[in-house]
Amino acid sequence: MRIVPGDRLAIMQSLFGLLCVGLIEYLPAAATPQRPGHSR
Repeated sequence: MRIVPGDRLAIMQSLFGLLCVGLIEYLPAAATPQRPGHSR
């Protein structure tokens, strides 16, 4: 949402619509893959 210009509510509604029809998938932040050798 940070890189897309526009109304935040409209962006969230669009993402929710894509999620509902299965075009995108929600992954929790903990599931984000890390590069080898990269520590937090």
